[in-house]
Parts: sequence; C-alpha cells; structure tokens
Amino acid sequence: GAGTDRSATQVVSDMRVGWNIGNSLDSFGQSYNFPYTSLNETYWGNPATTKALIDEVAKAGFNTIRIPVSWGQYTSGSDYQIPDFVMNRVKEVVDYCIVNDMYVILNSHHDINSDYCFYVPNNANKDRSEKYFKSIWTQIAKEFRNYDYHLVFETMNEPRLVGHGEEWWFPRNNPSNDIREAVACINDYNQVALDAIRATGGNNATRCVMVPGYDASIEGCMTDGFKMPNDTASGRLILSVHAYIPYYFALASDTYVTRFDDNLKYDIDSFFNDLNSKFLSRNIPVVVGETSATNRNNTAERVKWADYYWGRAARYSNVAMVLWDNNIYQNNSAGSDGECHMYIDRNSLQWKDPEIISTIMKH
Repeated sequence: GAGTDRSATQVVSDMRVGWNIGNSLDSFGQSYNFPYTSLNETYWGNPATTKALIDEVAKAGFNTIRIPVSWGQYTSGSDYQIPDFVMNRVKEVVDYCIVNDMYVILNSHHDINSDYCFYVPNNANKDRSEKYFKSIWTQIAKEFRNYDYHLVFETMNEPRLVGHGEEWWFPRNNPSNDIREAVACINDYNQVALDAIRATGGNNATRCVMVPGYDASIEGCMTDGFKMPNDTASGRLILSVHAYIPYYFALASDTYVTRFDDNLKYDIDSFFNDLNSKFLSRNIPVVVGETSATNRNNTAERVKWADYYWGRAARYSNVAMVLWDNNIYQNNSAGSDGECHMYIDRNSLQWKDPEIISTIMKH
C-alpha cells in the first residue's frame, strides 16, 4: 500500500551496514539423513540465535541482517515441500530483526554443496533446478508476503559448478564453455526465482530481490554472459556480490599476508570501479552480501583494511556492505577450518575486536 514501498536504490542506501548470522540456519547435515526432521541450527557448533544477539548487533549500529538458510535438506517430495518447523523458526529469527526496525536479507544458502545438490547450474540439471527454485521461492514468498520493504529476498548464495576446475575463478573475458553454460543457467534460475516471488502478489509484487552472478564473485557478474533478470516491477533489483578482498589478506589460507599495505588498495579500488562501470552507474544498486578479513592476530591491520574498504564503499550511495560472521570457525564439518570470522561472541554477546566495528561505523 501507500508508503510501504521503496525502490532498490532507496533500500540499499538506507541499509548502511549489515551483519550475517553465518553457520547457523545455513548449517547442513549429512546427505544420507535427508530430509532432516529437526533443525540443524546448532549442528556446526553455534548456539541457536536469540533475540538478545540481534539486539546487541542492532545496538552496535548495524541496521541490516543477512540470514543465510539452507532449505533443501529439509524439503520432501518431488515438489520440495518446506516443513512448518523450518518456516516457523526462520520467521521467528526474521521477526527478531524486524522488531528492531532492521532490514533483513533472506536467502537460499548451501542448497548447492559437495554432498548433495538441490540445484546445479548446467543444462543436464536445469529442469530439476528450476523446479526447486520455483517451489521453495513460492513457499517462502507466500509466508512473508505481508512483510514490507524491510525484507529483501536473495535468490541464491554462490551458484557454481562444485568441484570444477573453475569453481571459484575464471577469466571473465574468456570463460570456458562450461562456465558460459553455467552463467546462462544462473540467469534463468534468477528469473525463475524472481517470477515465482512476483506471482505470489501482495508486497511481493514490488519487493526488492537480490540476484548473484556465477559464484557471486566480481568475475561472475562482470562476465558478458551475466544479465540481470527481467522484472515486472521497476527499479526493484539488487546485484548480490561477495568480496573477501584483497584475497591474500582477507581470505587465503595457504599463502597469505598479514599486513594491509598500500599496494593492496588497488584490489579494492578495481572492485568498485568494475561495479560502477556495469551496475552502479546504470542505477543498479549493489549489496556486498559477504565480506570479512580473517583474524590472523593482526587487529591493527584489519582496522586499516576496514577503514579503507568501507570508506571506499561510502563513496557510492547505492552500495551496502554486509560483514560475514561465522562465530565458530575451527570446524571441519563446516569446511572452514582456519577461517576465523568471529566479530561477536554469540555466547557472551561480547564484541571481539570492537575497534574494527567502530571503524566500520565511522563510514
């Protein structure tokens, strides 16, 4: 209705700064146990999300929460039915955020993984994958149809060819045929999810929707084959991209650097220049849905990194950044051994490196 609708540009500029509830509702179990009949929220070692946690995150100045959810492991039947115990719990966590007047990004996360895939971006799996997206997004959208513009749907997390030689990197100007095919499938999957959301009506007719390119990377969205979907609503699409950059400082586990030296600023500059050339300058806003710098006991350097990265983002009114926080990290089942992205301790509700948070908030 009147006054309840906002364009993607308005939403993203109002988002300011966000935080991820990582490795919680997105935690998945073993494929031989699918479908799970109880929640895997604590499966990777994190406590269940409380309203107190979300209140603390809000108090620190974050006004956006991304809630990654792995839906597939719970679905049953060829029509991928989401059980009530999952939908009700997700709704509960969404509401913790909404009562704090926060924006919420709700996605489909880890529904593609090495154990069991609910979708695969290739032609051989295209029909099944599209059926999956149409089904889950119809159900999610119906459940949340009356929520206002503070709720944003994100079609997929990091769509890619799991285990492929080019799973995480390919030359954007010369992708292999496998990647070209995957990019074309991802375009279609984004379209199917968007159409399913729009078809449920209510506030979903104009709700903002985030879409990623191949593996949600800068290469994936900059490659020529990637296109934003066609939308019946005008100005309601947001590009989703993940950027743990500069890679050797922020994420790499084998060969890495602990200092954020001036020469590393180039990676961040070129990232925003790319986004500006294809999206921002064409009025397509961008949410950097995941970013972080691994804790290598180098807080002062991470403060410098945060200052530069968020300062650079602040030059654009239509960019929002969402910090990845996985709290528990020494966990092989999560496949993230050594990636320490804990910003708030979810048990004590104490911030681990408050200087990094206050530096982010400065921008």
